[in-house]
Amino acid sequence: MATITVTDTPCANEASGKAFAQASGGAGGPYTYLWGRGNASGDTVSGLIPGNLSVTVADNDNCRQDFSTVVPSRPTPQISAGPDRILCDGDSLTLQTTGTAVNWQWLPADDLSCTQCPAPVTTTRVDRTYTVSTKFDNGCAAADTVFVQVLHYNNQSRVGPDTTICAGDTARLFAGGGISYQWSPSESLTSATMANPGAFPQIQTRYTVIVHQNQCFSDTLSQTVSVVPRPTVSLGPDFTALSGAMIVLDAKTTGAERIVWTPATGLSCSNCFNPRATLLRSVEYIATVENSLGCTASDTLSIQVGCDGDSYYLANTFTPNGDGLDDWFYPQGKGSGQVVRFEIYNRWGNKVFEAANLKSNYPQAGWNGTYAGQPLNAGVFMYVMEAQCADGKPVLLKGDITLLR
Repeated sequence: MATITVTDTPCANEASGKAFAQASGGAGGPYTYLWGRGNASGDTVSGLIPGNLSVTVADNDNCRQDFSTVVPSRPTPQISAGPDRILCDGDSLTLQTTGTAVNWQWLPADDLSCTQCPAPVTTTRVDRTYTVSTKFDNGCAAADTVFVQVLHYNNQSRVGPDTTICAGDTARLFAGGGISYQWSPSESLTSATMANPGAFPQIQTRYTVIVHQNQCFSDTLSQTVSVVPRPTVSLGPDFTALSGAMIVLDAKTTGAERIVWTPATGLSCSNCFNPRATLLRSVEYIATVENSLGCTASDTLSIQVGCDGDSYYLANTFTPNGDGLDDWFYPQGKGSGQVVRFEIYNRWGNKVFEAANLKSNYPQAGWNGTYAGQPLNAGVFMYVMEAQCADGKPVLLKGDITLLR
């Protein structure tokens, strides 16, 4: 048989225990010992940690038998320095230990109010790891660490410059140098917590932002958004006009310094406030005005252009007597279309006058009441006029004209 004697018990989780075995009986010695763990040397083993310990003993005839015992542990102190901490630069922080410690040793001693107390105060200005340790009279010891991170003021908070927008537009604010932001007033912002929210004030507004650099430090800055009224422009109601007519467009504006008309088709100028427009076909004009700060406004005018018999006028009597009054019978028009054919017939259907490709409103291009160079007698004659409007549309007119003498 054999006995196992523990001669030195270890601290918890420490490999410092010792034991030896003493065998007897069997075929006698010399005995050999095979230990389950530890640093074995014959009947002695060292470097043991608490727990079960076994040994196999063989006698002189190599007969084997297993023996076991338990390696106890000495009481071990428990100590905790707590979770890692954050210290604002310029402040102080009290460290705190917990556990079964009966004495304390803090390292390093830099910036500590005491090194052998359970709750020293640190005023460190740099990141530092502190270690606290304790030891029982039985020689068992424990230690723990705590990391103190020091947060500094970084002097990098910033905002964008003051800006000006046109009424109804949105400005982009800007802040930087922080981990979070808080803007106010928030009513006219797309977000009160973004670094660069959109701002759409109706009047000049000073926006304040708190820039949180870290858990310790923040700055309060501001950015002003000014609002400029937009100019106004009104082109009046839409209307209908005759093909070939010339009219003056009237842009009524306030606060406008510049104007641009689009399209420029048919206009005497595209950047004046009252251009002349020659109307050949239906058109929609857009007038865009701008003030000195670049704010714009626009209005649209739609003009429907047409051409029919009402575009022309022919008298029903004329008196070609040389007195300078109503001496000519000719086409009169409201537009600028071309008269392709103009013919006069007597009551028997004989042609007494014809003209082609003449413009309206030119008396001497018409008929003076003669045929073959001789004045005709008073009477009723028929006319046929074929015209082409400025937009290319044909118009045919027929009627009577009374020649008076």
